[in-house]
Amino acid sequence: MKWHRNNFWISDELTDVDTASVNRLLSSTYWAASRPKERTERALSQSLCFSLKQECQQVGFARVITDGACYAIVVDVVIDSRFQKKGLGRWLLSVISAHPTFTGTVLILWTTNQVGFYQACGLQHEPGFQVMRQAPDWMKAETKRRVVDNSVGPNL
Repeated sequence: MKWHRNNFWISDELTDVDTASVNRLLSSTYWAASRPKERTERALSQSLCFSLKQECQQVGFARVITDGACYAIVVDVVIDSRFQKKGLGRWLLSVISAHPTFTGTVLILWTTNQVGFYQACGLQHEPGFQVMRQAPDWMKAETKRRVVDNSVGPNL
């Protein structure tokens, strides 16, 4: 499906994902900077991807991991810094929230910052929620850096 707004458009079709641009956008984030490109490409093929484009240029991206029945997890939300503060991140999340695939599912977004932005997009903060994980080796250096500097993050 495709959604249009001015000279921007969003697509949930994998064929519209510009993999090189998505890797570039994610490499500028604190959570995916050390992720190998091959991992991202594999993740794209296993997720429902949302490409935000201006004409043919990829300017934003998000993907959703879902079981299609109970839960949908929004990850890798990123907007090119040149296009931030224009309402595009909010629009991208509204398209995801209203997508028919996620009707009746619990929509979850994992973030370490930008809580106010995501609340303004209709998501509720769950202060008592605890995240448990086992990080692979490629992620461990980033994990240590995040503990030291928790202030970096996307500005959607």
